[in-house]
Amino acid sequence: RDAEFINEKPGELIAWQSLPGSDVQSAGSVRFEPIGDGQSTRVRVVLEYLPPAGKAGAFVARLLGSAPEQQLETDLRLFKEKMESGPAPTA
Repeated sequence: RDAEFINEKPGELIAWQSLPGSDVQSAGSVRFEPIGDGQSTRVRVVLEYLPPAGKAGAFVARLLGSAPEQQLETDLRLFKEKMESGPAPTA
Protein backbone atom coordinates (compact mmCIF):
# COMPACT_ATOMS: atom_id res chain seq x y z
CA ARG A 1 0.00 0.00 0.00
CA ASP A 2 2.47 2.62 1.13
CA ALA A 3 5.69 0.80 0.20
CA GLU A 4 7.72 -0.22 -2.79
CA PHE A 5 10.02 -3.16 -3.44
CA ILE A 6 13.64 -2.06 -3.69
CA ASN A 7 15.24 -5.46 -4.18
CA GLU A 8 13.97 -8.90 -5.08
CA LYS A 9 15.78 -12.16 -5.76
CA PRO A 10 13.24 -14.97 -6.25
CA GLY A 11 13.55 -17.61 -3.58
CA GLU A 12 16.18 -15.58 -1.70
CA LEU A 13 15.30 -11.99 -0.84
CA ILE A 14 12.52 -9.42 -0.75
CA ALA A 15 13.32 -5.88 0.39
CA TRP A 16 11.08 -2.82 0.64
CA GLN A 17 10.87 0.75 1.86
CA SER A 18 7.93 3.00 2.58
CA LEU A 19 6.96 5.67 0.10
CA PRO A 20 7.39 9.35 0.94
CA GLY A 21 4.40 10.61 2.90
CA SER A 22 3.53 7.22 4.42
CA ASP A 23 2.03 7.30 7.91
CA VAL A 24 4.86 5.10 9.22
CA GLN A 25 8.33 5.28 7.69
CA SER A 26 9.74 1.77 7.37
CA ALA A 27 12.15 -0.41 5.49
CA GLY A 28 12.92 -4.06 5.73
CA SER A 29 13.88 -7.32 4.14
CA VAL A 30 13.06 -11.01 4.29
CA ARG A 31 15.76 -13.54 3.44
CA PHE A 32 15.14 -17.22 2.76
CA GLU A 33 18.19 -19.41 3.48
CA PRO A 34 18.25 -23.17 2.82
CA ILE A 35 19.61 -25.13 5.79
CA GLY A 36 20.64 -28.70 6.38
CA ASP A 37 19.70 -31.07 3.58
CA GLY A 38 17.78 -28.39 1.70
CA GLN A 39 14.44 -29.57 3.08
CA SER A 40 14.33 -26.69 5.57
CA THR A 41 14.54 -22.93 5.18
CA ARG A 42 15.55 -20.27 7.67
CA VAL A 43 13.56 -17.05 7.32
CA ARG A 44 15.32 -13.90 8.50
CA VAL A 45 13.39 -10.67 8.82
CA VAL A 46 14.88 -7.23 9.34
CA LEU A 47 12.46 -4.39 10.01
CA GLU A 48 13.19 -0.76 10.73
CA TYR A 49 10.45 1.73 11.38
CA LEU A 50 9.79 5.15 12.85
CA PRO A 51 6.51 4.93 14.78
CA PRO A 52 4.12 7.87 14.86
CA ALA A 53 4.72 9.90 18.03
CA GLY A 54 8.26 8.48 18.35
CA LYS A 55 9.24 6.45 21.41
CA ALA A 56 6.00 7.30 23.23
CA GLY A 57 3.98 5.93 20.31
CA ALA A 58 6.08 2.75 20.26
CA PHE A 59 5.56 2.27 24.01
CA VAL A 60 1.78 2.66 23.71
CA ALA A 61 1.68 0.27 20.74
CA ARG A 62 3.55 -2.37 22.79
CA LEU A 63 1.14 -1.95 25.68
CA LEU A 64 -1.81 -2.42 23.34
CA GLY A 65 -0.23 -5.44 21.66
CA SER A 66 -0.02 -3.74 18.28
CA ALA A 67 3.71 -3.07 18.01
CA PRO A 68 5.17 -4.17 14.66
CA GLU A 69 7.58 -6.61 16.32
CA GLN A 70 4.68 -8.32 18.12
CA GLN A 71 2.64 -8.54 14.92
CA LEU A 72 5.69 -9.79 13.00
CA GLU A 73 6.33 -12.55 15.54
CA THR A 74 2.70 -13.67 15.33
CA ASP A 75 2.69 -13.57 11.52
CA LEU A 76 5.95 -15.55 11.29
CA ARG A 77 4.65 -18.21 13.68
CA LEU A 78 1.45 -18.57 11.58
CA PHE A 79 3.51 -18.69 8.37
CA LYS A 80 5.72 -21.44 9.85
CA GLU A 81 2.68 -23.48 10.91
CA LYS A 82 1.13 -23.11 7.45
CA MET A 83 4.32 -24.12 5.66
CA GLU A 84 4.91 -27.13 7.91
CA SER A 85 1.35 -28.42 7.56
CA GLY A 86 1.75 -28.90 3.80
CA PRO A 87 -0.70 -28.13 1.03
CA ALA A 88 -4.38 -27.85 1.85
CA PRO A 89 -6.41 -30.92 0.88
CA THR A 90 -8.50 -30.55 -2.27
CA ALA A 91 -11.94 -32.01 -2.79
